Amino acid sequence: MKYRPEIDGLRALAVLPVILFHAGLAAFSGGFVGVDIFFVISGYLITTIILNDLKDNNFSIVRFYERRARRILPALFLVLFASSAVAWVLLSALDGASYAKSVLGVVTFTSNFVFWLDGGYFETVSELKPLLHTWSLAVEEQFYLFFPVLMLLGYRKFRANIVWVLVVIAALSFVMAEWAAFFIADNPQVRSAGFFLPFTRSWELLIGSLVAIRLCRGGVLASLAARNILGLAGLGMIFVAVFAFDSQTPFPSHFALLPTIGTALIILYADSGTVAKWLLSRGALVGVGLVSYSAYLWHQPVFSYYRYYIRTTEISPMALVTLMVLTAVLALLSWKFVEQPFRRKSLITPRIILYSGVSASVAASLFAVVLLVATSDLEKPLAKEISENGFVYFGNVDERTFTLDRLAYDNNNPTALLVGSSRLMLVGSDIVGQPSLNLSVSGASLEDLVAILGAANARYSVEKIYIGVDPWLFNDHSGQTRWTSIERQFDFWQARLRGNTPSVPSVAENERSLFGGVKARIQSLFWATNAYGMMAPSGDPENQLKKAMDGHIVYTAQYSSKTPAEIESGFSMWLNYSMSPYTPSEERRLLFEALIQSFENVEVYLVLSPYHPDLYARMLKEKPVFLEIEDGFRRLAAQQGVRILGAYDPARVGCESAEFFDGMHPKKSCMIKVLSSELGPVRP
Repeated sequence: MKYRPEIDGLRALAVLPVILFHAGLAAFSGGFVGVDIFFVISGYLITTIILNDLKDNNFSIVRFYERRARRILPALFLVLFASSAVAWVLLSALDGASYAKSVLGVVTFTSNFVFWLDGGYFETVSELKPLLHTWSLAVEEQFYLFFPVLMLLGYRKFRANIVWVLVVIAALSFVMAEWAAFFIADNPQVRSAGFFLPFTRSWELLIGSLVAIRLCRGGVLASLAARNILGLAGLGMIFVAVFAFDSQTPFPSHFALLPTIGTALIILYADSGTVAKWLLSRGALVGVGLVSYSAYLWHQPVFSYYRYYIRTTEISPMALVTLMVLTAVLALLSWKFVEQPFRRKSLITPRIILYSGVSASVAASLFAVVLLVATSDLEKPLAKEISENGFVYFGNVDERTFTLDRLAYDNNNPTALLVGSSRLMLVGSDIVGQPSLNLSVSGASLEDLVAILGAANARYSVEKIYIGVDPWLFNDHSGQTRWTSIERQFDFWQARLRGNTPSVPSVAENERSLFGGVKARIQSLFWATNAYGMMAPSGDPENQLKKAMDGHIVYTAQYSSKTPAEIESGFSMWLNYSMSPYTPSEERRLLFEALIQSFENVEVYLVLSPYHPDLYARMLKEKPVFLEIEDGFRRLAAQQGVRILGAYDPARVGCESAEFFDGMHPKKSCMIKVLSSELGPVRP
């Protein structure tokens, strides 16, 4: 394959905007399109190599993947091991667990799926994920699982029509990208899938493939003037995307046509004698292009760890220069001493590539498993920490286990307990007016209430118990199954409520096993060598939930600043949350009554947290069953001799639209009104 220096210049034009975008430079707000440029270049180069081998009757699937392994794996594993060493020391346990999952994603080339499920690319917290950028490598490798086979079959069976086959596949992929970006605009997970997954990205690689086929069949006839215009137009399209796009641009979609078609025009027309070729073949750009892969690999860990260390996403100008120089030095060293040697077959044989790749994958996977073990069972140390320091960053832990573990460490003497769902979490001692402990968990089910209240009532002697009663509480099809993590405790307290005498839940046998001892040592090593410990920020502190001493979640500034339009966009979701379908259960109601009756010499309050006024209007119109459910709770309270506070109807407690975080989570001012309102039956 003939070397084209302008392609390396084009690589430089791809990697520099990406790096400057991740550095936070506002001028390069669309720098993320550098990845799209890489996709087109990759499709072009790989297809050209395959076609040349097919013409020479010398194509081998095994040799294709060996070539990919030589190109991709050595530098990737170098960066992965270096990043992992820093992760062990620098990342908090919560973020360490997320990092371990991303390592497994990198090793299996599924990190795009890992990051899709973990959040969006443009979220602030993403800047603190050291391996976020590996999503694009995963997309390429997933694409290349089927593409060589398709080309081999196409070349043998329907060579004349292979272009149309690729055009159809590209068109389908493009339609999926448009659908994810525009037609499901109110579903952030679908939008994120459109960004990360190969189904909506393949068309970009296929543009490069179609360009390669065109050039391999004789190129495109055009005058020098036309080639100059088209080559410069391609450059212009890339620059417009880099400087005009931003995180609000629906992407990938038809907007991605600008950088991808621009790249295709350059590859097609920036040939000998053109201004575009002259510009892209300059020594500095070619040099950056040669080390672009290593630069791409190094820049994200360098930037994210620096941000993590200083606990802010802002990078000062002096720090930015230093980080850029560090990235350049690391890129040059890994290109010279890792990338280049591994590409020489005379120096590194295919067998060495195979063995070293497998060994590195196993080693990285083992590290990820060890890190997962080290950062597991966070609930106990977090529970201990909250009892000593007043609050902890609260992220990807088992909320229910954490809540029950708090009972073993809490050294307060609350006179009131609050247990419910996230709709009750904001209520603390200041609202209740006496020392209280809020043990609410997200999406609380009846099983959660039984297990948590049973344990808490046995631990404390309190005057009052506030129970959040949500409409899904007696629904047999609520879908609230998170309680299974404390199933043992639920079974115990349920049996007690039914008059049985079960044995007290014991420590799991595996905690006393050999594995339990090894796990304890690994965890001790992690806490002894970790720089920040339990109080380290979990990701970006401004975007993480925090649990305060009395248990409630302190909502983040980002969550609190939703616009009315953003709030309204979630109404349909909240309207159907755990209520579609709705099948009331008499057995569940009887169990709840038994729970209430178990509280002796305690004032019990059932708390009905209101819904957003506009959502409540929809509820009355579309799901009047909410009225029946609320009235049923009021009748139950009267029968059991307990008091009921609040209402699902915000007007009844005087809560206005501005007093809601979203459709179903009231702010503090609203909950103050709720806890001071003892209301009668639902109005007709």
